[in-house]
Amino acid sequence: MTTLEAIGFTIVGGTSVLLMCVAGFGVAVKKQSFFVAPRCTARPPDTIYNAKPKDSCQKRGNAWLGWIPWTLSLSYDTMLRGIPGTGTRKNGMGGSLLKLNLDSIILLRYHALCLRVSILATVLCIVIILPINLSARCYNLDESDPASYDPSCFSADYQSVTNYERTTLANIPPLGLENPVSDQGGLWTLVEAKNTIWSSDYSSLLIRMYVIVLCSWIITIYTCRLVAFEWVDAL
Repeated sequence: MTTLEAIGFTIVGGTSVLLMCVAGFGVAVKKQSFFVAPRCTARPPDTIYNAKPKDSCQKRGNAWLGWIPWTLSLSYDTMLRGIPGTGTRKNGMGGSLLKLNLDSIILLRYHALCLRVSILATVLCIVIILPINLSARCYNLDESDPASYDPSCFSADYQSVTNYERTTLANIPPLGLENPVSDQGGLWTLVEAKNTIWSSDYSSLLIRMYVIVLCSWIITIYTCRLVAFEWVDAL
């Protein structure tokens, strides 16, 4: 079963691989290797990296991380028309410039859209959904005060929930809407359902679930608005 410790090991391993890849990529950029920039094979090596640029358009910071802010600073218009400093002559300062076609621009815009949605989802999940799930049950159990014990905290169902699952919807207890005393042969009437579901025993659980649903609606509406804007703007 998934636990926070297992996720932590995965993050550490992934981060290690990321750092090695960034270091290897930085070395290749510093050595002006065409392996990391095959479109520059027939162009001057300075179009890949220039340690001592004479023109500001080739100032891209250090070879390991400098390319990140430089690429983020490029506008879609610049990438369509041609990126300065990537020409075929005069160490990249003259001749035909490297440029992107419209399909590449659409792909970049798609990644930018996904980044915006991810940022919104991350904020909502950390600020709203995570506290809701963590505090659903047994989060404030005081073992020094037996009178405060909630018997459900020691049930087999709760004990089987991992520390990771306690950050998810799995930590919200089921409503358990059995009604053996109903006059309708075990089926809920509208009045019984209304009075029972919104009683003090269930209302806090339902509010948590509805808040999570509301957050999903917010993300969905925001995504649809972004897609509609990108569709019109791209045309």
